[in-house]
Amino acid sequence: MKAGFHSQNCNGQIQARGVALDQIPSVRVQSQRQIVQQSEFPARREQRQTLRHARRQPSLATSGWPTLEPLAMLSRPAFLPSKGPRSKPRAPAGDYAVGMSFALLTYLLFSSNDAIVRLASQQIAPPLIILGSSLVALPLLLLFFKVRGEHITFWPQRPGLVILRTALGGLTALFAFNAFQRLPLADAYVFIFTMPLFLTGLSVLVFKEKIGWRRWSAVGVGFLGVVIAFQPGRAALDWGHLYALCGAMTGSVSLVILRIVSQTERRPCLAIWQFPGSIVVPLIIMAISPPDMSQLASGRVIGLLLASGLVITTVQLTLIITLRSLPPSQIAPLQYSQILWGVSFGWLLFGDWPQPSVWFGLVLIVASGVYTWHRERVRIRLASAQNPPARL
Repeated sequence: MKAGFHSQNCNGQIQARGVALDQIPSVRVQSQRQIVQQSEFPARREQRQTLRHARRQPSLATSGWPTLEPLAMLSRPAFLPSKGPRSKPRAPAGDYAVGMSFALLTYLLFSSNDAIVRLASQQIAPPLIILGSSLVALPLLLLFFKVRGEHITFWPQRPGLVILRTALGGLTALFAFNAFQRLPLADAYVFIFTMPLFLTGLSVLVFKEKIGWRRWSAVGVGFLGVVIAFQPGRAALDWGHLYALCGAMTGSVSLVILRIVSQTERRPCLAIWQFPGSIVVPLIIMAISPPDMSQLASGRVIGLLLASGLVITTVQLTLIITLRSLPPSQIAPLQYSQILWGVSFGWLLFGDWPQPSVWFGLVLIVASGVYTWHRERVRIRLASAQNPPARL
C-alpha cells in the first residue's frame, strides 16, 4: 500500500510521503502488534495478565510487620504507572544506593516509633498512645497528600473488606503497644516477626497457593526459633508474649485483606482508612475500661505523642523515595534490620540486652524469613520462564 502524497504521522515523529507504509518501522511494529492482539486467544491474554500481576504483587510471605503495610500497599502506588515495561528494569547504581539507604531509614523510623511507644507507655495506657498519635498523624497525612496533589477518595470500592482491615489494624496496634509496654523490644520482636510464617499458611487457605517442602521447612525453622528464644519452662508466659502473638495473627489477616483490596483501591484511600480503626478501637477500650489520664497533659507525654505522629507521617515520604528506586521484593529482607534498631534502642534507652537464647532464636527467625523470600523469588522466576510474555 502506498501513501501517495498523504502525510502519515507515526508517533509524532516520522512523516511518510510517497513510500510504502510497511517500510516505516514504527507503522510495521504497530501493525504487527495489532495482529497479535487480535489473534491472541483470551486464555493466553489472561495468562499474561496474571503473570504480570504476580511480578508486581509482593508475596504475603515477604510482607513485614503490620506497621510495614505500606510496602504491600505501594506495590502499585498511585504515583507510579500501573503498568510497567515487559522486561524487568534494572535500577541504576545511584538509584539502588538511594533506595537501600531510605529503606534502612524507613525501618529505623519504625523501630524508633516502637521505642517512643514504650517510653510513653511508662506514663499513659496504650489506648491513649494509639489515639493521640493517630490524631496527630491523620491531619499531617492529609496535608501530605494535598501537597503532592493526589486525588483522595474517601469511600472505598470494597467497603466491607476495607472496614474489616481497619478494625484489624486497630486491634493489631493495640496488641503491639501492649506488648511493647510489658516486654523489651527484642523479646516482642521475636513474636512479631513470626508474621511471615502465619502468612505462609494463610496464603494456602485464602489464595490456594502451592507451598513446597522447602518453604514449610522454613516455617518450621522460624517457629523453632520462637521456642528457643522463649524457652518454655524456664520463663513464665507473660501477657506481653500473648499480646505480641495476637498482634502477629491479626496483622497477618490484615495483610491478607490488604493484598485483596490493593488491587482495586487507591493508595491514599487505603492509607487514610488505617486511622478509623486506630481511633475507634481505642475509644471502645477506653469506654469499657477507663484509663488513668492524669499524666496526659504533661509536656513529656505530649511531646512523645507529637513525635510518634510525625514519625508515622515521615515514613510515608521515605517509603515513596524507597519504592521509586527499588521494587518491594528487594526491600523486604531489609525489614529484619528493625531487630538491630530495636535491640539498640532497648539497650540505650531501657538498659535491655537480649539473652543468648533470644539472639539465637532471632537468627533462626530471620533466616527463615529471608529463605521464604528467596523461594518466592525463585517461584516467580520459574513462572516467568515457563510462561514468557509475548515479544515482537
